[in-house]
Amino acid sequence: METIIRYYYSTEREIGMPTKYCYNYDSGEYEEIDRSGYSYTKGEYVYNWDDGAYRREEEEERRRQEEEEENRRRQEEERW
Repeated sequence: METIIRYYYSTEREIGMPTKYCYNYDSGEYEEIDRSGYSYTKGEYVYNWDDGAYRREEEEERRRQEEEEENRRRQEEERW
């Protein structure tokens, strides 16, 4: 069984679009891809790529926002 290890690196394009190095299953290579699926490495949109880094980032942000909201609720309850 072959083990695939994925590494993700975030970069910032000159235009301010955040990108990550993600695995493109079609090319078999890591490419600099933004959230919309545009590969700056290939200069075109790709459709069969691993967007797990973006999904994890979104999940972490969602959890952080939920924690902040819960902390605000607790502070409000303590005031009363």
